[in-house]
Amino acid sequence: MKAHFALLGIICVLMVATISLQAAYATTARVPFPACSKVPSYYLKGAWIWMLYPAQDIPRKGFSFVKTWWYIQGWPTAPEANKKAFLSSGTRIDLYIDKKKQFLLTDFCYDADGTVYGTPDAVIKMYYMQYFPLRWNGVHTFETDWLWAGYHYYHYTSIVTFT
Repeated sequence: MKAHFALLGIICVLMVATISLQAAYATTARVPFPACSKVPSYYLKGAWIWMLYPAQDIPRKGFSFVKTWWYIQGWPTAPEANKKAFLSSGTRIDLYIDKKKQFLLTDFCYDADGTVYGTPDAVIKMYYMQYFPLRWNGVHTFETDWLWAGYHYYHYTSIVTFT
């Protein structure tokens, strides 16, 4: 009889340990993306061509970059439909320079405390491109189309003068 209770005790301890490990894993693996300070878009250098400014001057002799993003705050508790839409190719930002579509790189990252992009507990879908010195000269029209799950959400135009 004592052996049965001992065996039952061992089984209970193993069950509690398994549940504890599952809970610990769930809290540490709740966001499957790297920290925003660990992805390539964090290390862009030069002048930021900010798509939400209607007009801006950028020095042509230095590096410059385009960087803009979608995000979802509270990823672990966000509705699955929102996560699916966010991760889909239909949720994107398209860039056109002088009416020509540009290729942008994409990073996914997690900004835990909001110190990188200002929104705590957010998963970021970053679109970006690094430009080298002397790439641009004169005035150019940068336009972005923001799509969420294939639906057109915003359109911004920025006139950028490279001096």
